[in-house]
Amino acid sequence: MPLSVGQGYFTSFISSEKFNAIKESARLPELSLWEKIKAYFFTTHHAEALECIFNLYHHQELNLTPVQVRGAYIKLRALASQGCKEQFIIESQEHADKLIIKDDNGENILSIEVECHPEAFGLAKEINKSHPKPKNISLGDITRLVFFGDSLSDSLGRMFEKTHHILPSYGQYFGGRFTNGFTWTEFLSSPHFLGKEMLNFAEGGSTSASYSCFNCIGDFVSNTDRQVASYTPSHQDLAIFLLGANDYMTLHK
Repeated sequence: MPLSVGQGYFTSFISSEKFNAIKESARLPELSLWEKIKAYFFTTHHAEALECIFNLYHHQELNLTPVQVRGAYIKLRALASQGCKEQFIIESQEHADKLIIKDDNGENILSIEVECHPEAFGLAKEINKSHPKPKNISLGDITRLVFFGDSLSDSLGRMFEKTHHILPSYGQYFGGRFTNGFTWTEFLSSPHFLGKEMLNFAEGGSTSASYSCFNCIGDFVSNTDRQVASYTPSHQDLAIFLLGANDYMTLHK
């Protein structure tokens, strides 16, 4: 089965034949009797997924804008089961993006081009022009992923230990992380993804430096300089820096 939508035990499958039928049909697809029964008792999102596929295939006839086309693609990816999200691939080009959905054999079951907004990511596009990068760069020479950042990346619960297990709270978060599961750094370095050793300097609260209305220019990333100072670089490392400040921890502000 090429695509599964829904979560857990309440999933529903959309076959390659169904994709082709939607592509060739001028009418919005309807659920079968069994699919309707299943959708009635469980939240499968099957009908929403079929509508997204129809809108993607027939976006020109429907006069959908590039924003609406991207919205349908993003929504379909959100509806897809967790194990199918990697089947969604966006190939960025200079004036257009190719939105692709692959089946479990790696074959394209949907591929459409949508125009890029001329003002979107202007700086990034200019950088890519002046410093073009080859696609599918191998990470074979990389043995370790090194992370710098804040609570979004802190997989070791550093702020949890510093505050004597007060922040973040036990009931809401998992193992001292600012999340109810594992952090993205753990997923990225795991054997199921890149399978690399992880060296993580990120600490919750890195962006919680003091500021006031009299001093708007503060040391915003007060902790990150210490993170970098603790690191001994290696040519086999891939260093990743991510900050995503939020208002969870205001402390004395």
